[in-house]
Amino acid sequence: MFLYLASVAAILSVFLAAYPRGALALLVIPLLGFGAALVHSQHNTVIGAIGVYNGDELQQAAIEETGVQVASWDASETLRALRGHIGTRIASSLLIFVTPALVSIALVARAEELTPVVLGLLLCSIVAATWTAASLIQAHRRRAQFRQQLHQSVGRSSGAAGRRRGPAGPGPTGAAEQLD
Repeated sequence: MFLYLASVAAILSVFLAAYPRGALALLVIPLLGFGAALVHSQHNTVIGAIGVYNGDELQQAAIEETGVQVASWDASETLRALRGHIGTRIASSLLIFVTPALVSIALVARAEELTPVVLGLLLCSIVAATWTAASLIQAHRRRAQFRQQLHQSVGRSSGAAGRRRGPAGPGPTGAAEQLD
């Protein structure tokens, strides 16, 4: 993300120094944003998948080994305290990746004569900005699906027959007593 932001800043500073000449160079920004958003989206999706792995697969291994269910990240109080920030995560992602693309498209449309070539480049840039937003929103939805999958999985495993609990319940303290 740092390289993306640094690239956008460098391109904008060069453009502003030579305004209105060289405005077409700004159309690199939507493409950079799309590439960076794909990496960001993949990162976000993998974090959700790791949460499912920790809360489901790893949880099952812990239950089989110790007989104790340990609270997963997605079921933790720590994450519950952060739940209000989920909306800001998607909003900030859209702001960081889509806004520079839209600004660059608007600046080019204002500075350049709208020839068929320029219109084609603008259209490609609009498509890139749209795909950027769609990629970020899809990753956010996928992560929410992972969270939902984990909650369903935790609900099934919490009712598992034969599960032993320590005196402190299903948390890590109970696990310590079970191993004695």
